[in-house]
Amino acid sequence: MPDQPSVELIQLLDQLDLASRGDILAVGRRARRLARGLPVFDSVWVDALAQAGVLTPLQATQIKAGRGHHLRVGEYILQTTLDAPPYAQLFRARHLSSGTKVQLLLADIPPGDASQASKELQTLIDVSGRLEHPVLLTIRAGGLEASGSTARLWCVCDDLDGITAQRWLVPHGRMPHQAVLHVAQQMTSALAELERYELPHADISPTSLLFNEEGDVRLLMPGIRGLLRPEEGYGHAELAPEAYDYVAPERIVRGTPADTASELYACGALWWHLLAGRPPVPGGDSVAKLRNLQKGRIPAIDQVAPETAAFFAEAVTRCTDLDPQRRGGSFDHLAAQLGPPTREGAGEIASCVARHIHPPTWAETGSLPTENIRWVSGLFWGSVASFLLLGVLWYLRVPSAAPTAHVPPPLPEKSAVAPTGSTVPQQATDSQKSPPGLPRPQLLEPNIILLTQAAAAEGRLPKLSAGITVRGDPQQRPLFRVPPHGILLDLPHVRFENIDFVWQHGDSTTPSSPPAMIRLSSRWVEFHRCSFQSGPLPFGSPQPIAIACSRRERSREDLNLPAAVHTVLDLCVLREVAAGIAVPGSTSLTVQSHGTLYLGPGPLVQLAGWPWLEQPIRLALSHCTLRNSTALVAVRGGEAVSRPGAISVHAEHCVFAPRADGALLFCQTRQPWQDLMQRVQWTGHSSLLAADAAIVSGDSEDGEAERLDESRMAIEGLARGEVQFASPQLHRPAASRLQAWSVPLRSSTPPGIDHDQLRLPSVDDG
Repeated sequence: MPDQPSVELIQLLDQLDLASRGDILAVGRRARRLARGLPVFDSVWVDALAQAGVLTPLQATQIKAGRGHHLRVGEYILQTTLDAPPYAQLFRARHLSSGTKVQLLLADIPPGDASQASKELQTLIDVSGRLEHPVLLTIRAGGLEASGSTARLWCVCDDLDGITAQRWLVPHGRMPHQAVLHVAQQMTSALAELERYELPHADISPTSLLFNEEGDVRLLMPGIRGLLRPEEGYGHAELAPEAYDYVAPERIVRGTPADTASELYACGALWWHLLAGRPPVPGGDSVAKLRNLQKGRIPAIDQVAPETAAFFAEAVTRCTDLDPQRRGGSFDHLAAQLGPPTREGAGEIASCVARHIHPPTWAETGSLPTENIRWVSGLFWGSVASFLLLGVLWYLRVPSAAPTAHVPPPLPEKSAVAPTGSTVPQQATDSQKSPPGLPRPQLLEPNIILLTQAAAAEGRLPKLSAGITVRGDPQQRPLFRVPPHGILLDLPHVRFENIDFVWQHGDSTTPSSPPAMIRLSSRWVEFHRCSFQSGPLPFGSPQPIAIACSRRERSREDLNLPAAVHTVLDLCVLREVAAGIAVPGSTSLTVQSHGTLYLGPGPLVQLAGWPWLEQPIRLALSHCTLRNSTALVAVRGGEAVSRPGAISVHAEHCVFAPRADGALLFCQTRQPWQDLMQRVQWTGHSSLLAADAAIVSGDSEDGEAERLDESRMAIEGLARGEVQFASPQLHRPAASRLQAWSVPLRSSTPPGIDHDQLRLPSVDDG
């Protein structure tokens, strides 16, 4: 029964300088524990060494498969696998004597080509030795080794502890346009150096583009693909389709090697991919990809990523022209057009890499404050208990089978509301009966109250409790006449359904400040199929705010927690309001909205100052339409904040068409906009912004709206183009149905509202 490692294993590990005999015996106890009473074979010793960190997973796998001798390539020992180009393998390796870490590329070549490949490799090493550009990870050494019926070509370059662009694109999609511009500025400078030495890179692609957390950009092993694959085309279609995404069309047709024109095309295609988040040309297999590359025309990048700077978009479009003569003269000329790299651009790259390597947690992003974490935990267990309770009640309420149908007794004219905490409607006692002329609303089922037309017309809400739902009849929607002082909501998790809120102007309304229809001092409120609008107003009177979040007194336990408000607007219509939601300072806001139509004229969200780091503002929008509004989010006033928080918007299938002087974000604070620009984050997909609308604007010194710099804002999934609605009128939801748009989107689903779900009687009749 073997209880010691074999002599062959000890000699192999010693020759590879991976472990000495003492290192192996040091894991003896672990090996015997892994064997579980069985013989301690060499494979068990290898597993024990891997668990102890002496061997890497790659080394352990190769040794157990009997291929341990393949771990040594020249004077290097393979350690781990890296993201490799489609035509070779790539490893992180260690030099045997010095211990220096390098990246080692390994490719099989036919034995008959070995002699010519060896000469070309030596020439490439000599030229690379004269290149000292910091962006280029040039080949430092290389050689050929016989391996059975084939030969293995290997070469090494300096190591970079970072990630490839391909690895970043898979989970994140589009890269911020400021980061892509920085990549382009770095690449053109390096490729101009290669052009002077007449050495095409020949493999400009996401797998050969590397970043690290310091914001460095590197191009891997220039010239190696040209050595291994001097020709590309239909006769060399054995690689995966993505291997041909950046091959110039003329190389496919003529089989020519890489040159400056094809390098310019590859750069444009790569930058297009980084900006758009997808390859520029589709293709299900290699032949289809090559055919599409030969005949297809790449769309202009500003149609897909409208936030791209105009000069950069023009450079990308020119580089991807099918005609090589129209791509530009040289990389020196292109580098002069793009300008030099900036420190801000390096910071964008560093932020992207950090977001990938160290993904933010809830606590780091502020996405879920501590009080909300406690609340979510309580909600989960409360939901479980409620589910079980409802199941028992349902079982008790199911009538037994009877030969005749059961006809429920008619409801009394004055039905009582169940007391708070009760789950079954009770007949009103003498002490609980309503005063004459004030009928109590009907309780449909536990925690759901039917709002009658009479109560709504008088502007009266029933007595509310936490978690209650106030529901209007969807066939005869109640028109709730909101009094001038508004409605105070100070209970959490109140939900309104099928109610049209119309604000009534009063003589006591202060003309200097907008009144509020809903004065919200609770943490959570939901509106489903509701509408908000203003009634007739005297000349000069301000329009109301639909929902105004007000400061509230917090308990001693809450003093160390940020105030947080969560508002849900589902299939709602808001029009003729000064703002949809107004938020004071020191308040975190989350807005969830689906299928909502906002017609202004004020902003959807109005902030009284830029949020602090602990109070982020988040909007999650889907199939929403904004028209005739000053802004989606407006920030006015407030003191300068030392730690500015984030304003993040996630929009899917939305349409934003603010008025002529409007913008997505309006910012007028005492703090310089340059300090706040990077705190705005926009994500999502398939959303449209009207062609003439600004991304961000503010007031100039003369009081006129002016566009602000948006170059460092992170915007993903928003395309700018012409949009056409069903009608220029705003009095009916059907008029805001999107009829046509001028830019391609990721989804075939029309963006914006579904007007069929917004046929609200009181709104349509308005």
